[in-house]
Amino acid sequence: MKRSDNMEQILAYIDAHPDKNITVGELAALLDYSFYHFCHAFSSYTGVPVAAYQAQNGGCRAGPAVREIIRQRGGCPGLSNAVRLCKSVSEALWAVAI
Repeated sequence: MKRSDNMEQILAYIDAHPDKNITVGELAALLDYSFYHFCHAFSSYTGVPVAAYQAQNGGCRAGPAVREIIRQRGGCPGLSNAVRLCKSVSEALWAVAI
């Protein structure tokens, strides 16, 4: 299985359990990765560390929408990009609410 398929499974798992406090160790075990390998693979794939991704997606059910915006923007490495990402997510969610 390709790394992208593995990471998509992990992202889907995180999105499916927004209320659960999932540890990095649990996520790594799902793929039989070491803690270090998983952290590196996850941040390489998403552009953000696991904790940042969970913080962005964990508090709401908009996880798939947020993930798509992160993908479109090529990750979120840095504060200015994080601010732009938050603005994009807010605009996208506002458009859906109207």
